[in-house]
Amino acid sequence: MEHKKIEIPYKPVWRFAMPVFEDSKRRGVIILNVFASFLLGELKKSNSFEIDIFDQDNHTLVSSKKNEWTRYLNLEKEINKKEFIYNNILFSGTSDEILYIGVVPKDSINSFIKLINFEIITLILIVFIISFLLAKALANIPKKLFDELEKQQKMLISQSKIAAMGEMTAMLAHQWRQPLNAISVLIQELEIKYSMKIINKQEFERISHSVNQKLDYMSKTIDGFRDFYKTQEKSESFNLVETIEKSFNIIQMKLKKSAIKSKITLLSGKKEDYFFFANENEIEQVFINIINNAIDAIDENCQENDKRFINVSLVLEDKKIEINFQDSGKGISNKVLDNLFEPYSSTKLEKNGTGLGLYMAKTIIEKNMKGKIFVENKELGASFRIILNR
Repeated sequence: MEHKKIEIPYKPVWRFAMPVFEDSKRRGVIILNVFASFLLGELKKSNSFEIDIFDQDNHTLVSSKKNEWTRYLNLEKEINKKEFIYNNILFSGTSDEILYIGVVPKDSINSFIKLINFEIITLILIVFIISFLLAKALANIPKKLFDELEKQQKMLISQSKIAAMGEMTAMLAHQWRQPLNAISVLIQELEIKYSMKIINKQEFERISHSVNQKLDYMSKTIDGFRDFYKTQEKSESFNLVETIEKSFNIIQMKLKKSAIKSKITLLSGKKEDYFFFANENEIEQVFINIINNAIDAIDENCQENDKRFINVSLVLEDKKIEINFQDSGKGISNKVLDNLFEPYSSTKLEKNGTGLGLYMAKTIIEKNMKGKIFVENKELGASFRIILNR
């Protein structure tokens, strides 16, 4: 277009103008015309897309299908930007005029794109549904594994209790032997004095009181064993010092037989400060297991003149309770020490040890009570350290 006239046939031209100055005075203008017919023709030849070049007022300049040069031929605007899949600035001049390029897919391509979009959406939906179902299925796997693991751990704890039952029954029989003998002697004394008619009311009451004392001792002993073996599902508040005392009482005859002294020391706080909320039966099982292991170690490794003791110390610190069991059983071999809390790991396998006791102890303390249990060798023997969070 020159002087507001359009040359026919149209000859699209890219025109670049640059002023020329000399001594700060404009002397002329250099004009460079680049004929764009070839470039625009190549764009319009696309088999897949329709190309539109239009100005800032949406007047078409060059198009594959629409009327061209609508501004200058006073034709109606035909540009609809919504149909473009691509729309961007092609050229921006120094004036307000801006040229844009828009790309519209031809009918076959458009159908293909719609088909692709439908298939992509369908594929996304299928992937989403499959992912949801897989996620749901996979979410159940850890639960099933956890349930199975928990079931196995409960079974191992039960096995450990059953394994201890024989030994505990033997201890019960041993603890009952002495009071039964004493009761037998008292009854014989009563029969003899009655047959000789030399018994009076005071003597009868003395013998009766002594028999009742022995029977009361036996009753308390069986209560201790019964409490140890009963199933306790719920947690409750109890005194840890008293639980340790009960644990020693249950196996006191075994301690006496091995000439082992026991001692409980509170390094901080008072006895009534050591209340704890948990399953008392479970933690008592841990204490008895540790004490039994200490007795066996002392019997096996200590000579008659060696020190024989199991000392327990308790420390109350902020919201933690630390319990230390220290024995004089000469310690645990390094070969066993590292794996002592693993199932079927035992220092007594050759003596019918099950290897479940300390694994059970670790499970109860760390899994059920969220605490920690450690073992190490000290100068005279093994030291078990239990940390409980209140």
